[in-house]
Amino acid sequence: MTKTAEVRVPDIGDLSDVPVIEILVAPGDVINADDPLVVIESDKATLEIPAEIGGRVISINVSENDTVSQGSVIASIETDESVVTGTDAAASPTTATHSDNDIVFAATPPDDNARPPANRKSVTDLQQTDSQHTPVYASPSVRKLARELGVPIETVSGSGPKHRVSKSDVKQFVKLQLSGAGGSGASQLSATLAAFPEWPSVDHEQFGPVERTDLNRIARISGPALARNAMLIPHVTYFDKTDITDTESFRQQLNSEATDEDAKITLLSFAVKAVVSALKSHPVFNASLDGQQLIIKKYWNIGVAVDTPNGLLVPVLKAADKKGVRQIG
Repeated sequence: MTKTAEVRVPDIGDLSDVPVIEILVAPGDVINADDPLVVIESDKATLEIPAEIGGRVISINVSENDTVSQGSVIASIETDESVVTGTDAAASPTTATHSDNDIVFAATPPDDNARPPANRKSVTDLQQTDSQHTPVYASPSVRKLARELGVPIETVSGSGPKHRVSKSDVKQFVKLQLSGAGGSGASQLSATLAAFPEWPSVDHEQFGPVERTDLNRIARISGPALARNAMLIPHVTYFDKTDITDTESFRQQLNSEATDEDAKITLLSFAVKAVVSALKSHPVFNASLDGQQLIIKKYWNIGVAVDTPNGLLVPVLKAADKKGVRQIG
């Protein structure tokens, strides 16, 4: 016997009016229990709404960008009674009567030899023939990262369960493109930057008085370069503790011996020397990627962010390994 059941959004906590971002099946598809039907995405998580039972999808009651909440009907599925009861449907021809909200069983047993409708497709067939229905499993934070980097999320191979895409997958994709594995590094970089959405044109005067000033030459040149580097170069922040009592005493002694023409020595001078020492011990950190090769540099130029009257600048201390703390200061 066959039945028709509605699939509703289950308890999703305190979430409501959650947008549907993907439809994973189509009417006529044959699915199994627990197969995902749609994907919804809130500010907190991406959730797959699965089918409680297997069968043939009769209709999809939502579209992409529709909003749903707990209890919203997302699909109707036709299946046979044995899927739910675990018994042979043909051995129990009794028709059960229920309310309008319950499942109604038909008295006709299913014909195992019956040919499925011509337009019926499995989920696998659908994914192979229509890329629009290929599911991409990724959390909101991963999708946001992909958008920021200009990476089409559907082109990234996921390493997680059900090929779920992680942040590391997106970053690895970018690295491969820039290294030349996915094409010319320069062309891929241009394509990545070109994929960013244009900055919106805003009439700021409508909100109140403003003053317009021209950017100086340094800001015009360094701004785009810093933004590019912040987006495409891996960054590491490291925290540690050390006793600098002796270093501080030595610094004060050097400043007390300094003349009026000497620059004041701060702890930053010692930090630069410490960075050089660390890079000599771990040379891979003092390297650049060029296609399939790693260029390990035998010189140590240290950039230092400095707040100046002209804004944030990053002067480069070239050959910092050959300079003393007073010269660095």
